[in-house]
Amino acid sequence: MERAEKEQWVAEYTERLNTATIAILADFRGVTVEDINAFRTKVRQAEGIDYKVGKNTLFKRAFETQGWSALDPFLKGPTGVLIGDDDIVQVAKIATEFQKENSAFEIKAGIAEGQLLDLDGVKALSKMPSKPELRSQLLGLFTAVPAKFLALLNTPASQFLGVLEARKSSLEEEQGED
Repeated sequence: MERAEKEQWVAEYTERLNTATIAILADFRGVTVEDINAFRTKVRQAEGIDYKVGKNTLFKRAFETQGWSALDPFLKGPTGVLIGDDDIVQVAKIATEFQKENSAFEIKAGIAEGQLLDLDGVKALSKMPSKPELRSQLLGLFTAVPAKFLALLNTPASQFLGVLEARKSSLEEEQGED
């Protein structure tokens, strides 16, 4: 790669990083081509997530523009970088799921919204509910509260109707006996 190509690569990658909220660095040595292609396909299917392999020095330059120099010590050996825009949990889930399937894929570190993450941090992040799951839980809470309130309001009326029904039944039984 010539100098102009390197500068263009760094500029393009820096532009991509401007919208990123998470980056996960991984060592992909030992992963088969078929497995890494399947991983890339899964990443492409997810919205706002990219996986890139490049020279560590170029990654370092691009990360410096974002203030992510905390990742510099992890830029050793072959490095693939998984970045995402919006849903940081989804990115962590994709990385950890692939690591479970392929033990050769080693997560080195990550950075999420300015916080450096080690392997345990990435795994902990992957266990959290994603944005769509949180939205559905929140929507469930919003609908559950009014439903419970209405049920509470209806309880005295339904209990009163039950008492009236019981009284009616007892009066009908008394009239039937006479």
